[in-house]
Amino acid sequence: MRTLQTLFIVLCMSSFGFSGFAQTTAPVDQTTDQANISYSKGVKAMTEFQYNEAIALFDVAIKLKSDMASAYYYRAVCKCNLGLKAEACPDLKKASELGHYVEKVAIPCDCDAKDPQ
Repeated sequence: MRTLQTLFIVLCMSSFGFSGFAQTTAPVDQTTDQANISYSKGVKAMTEFQYNEAIALFDVAIKLKSDMASAYYYRAVCKCNLGLKAEACPDLKKASELGHYVEKVAIPCDCDAKDPQ
């Protein structure tokens, strides 16, 4: 089972960019910087199968930057891996609304979230 989870995470990470890591030439405000730090720590925790810790870190990132689609997406991945499928679906829907591709997680989680058109 852990092998499938590892494969799933690797596929997700290789298929989708980490928008939270994007560099810009404009100065980054402190709130965005803190959101990106929490997001990065969340991704690290997720890859180490520390899903509850990752969810808490993605919660912080989303609270600081509510339009961070990838944080919603990866929070949903963690929730789905914990068997919290009903809780994952709203995150996948929000990630989709913000432009993130979601169907690779939505389908195994039994969510009706669709990739953005």
